[in-house]
Amino acid sequence: MSVTLTTATQQKYAEYLRSPRWRLLRTVRRVIDGQRCRTCYSRDHLQVHHASYAHRGRGFFGELRDTITLCDECHRRLHRGRGIVDFA
Repeated sequence: MSVTLTTATQQKYAEYLRSPRWRLLRTVRRVIDGQRCRTCYSRDHLQVHHASYAHRGRGFFGELRDTITLCDECHRRLHRGRGIVDFA
């Protein structure tokens, strides 16, 4: 049996990703980026990545500037060997 332990920070972030604010921000970012990965231009399996967490939960437009649309593969490649805290 595998048990996954999460920190309070990870739980709080997971809650944020389910919030109406994040859903709106994610939708706006994807529209701005033309519904394509900004790295490889794929339209498949898109995600929105926080390049920085400096504006998270603060000004909407500041946080919007800190995000980028990536496909699943480019997002995974970006995070390889790095945790969320490394981007904070």
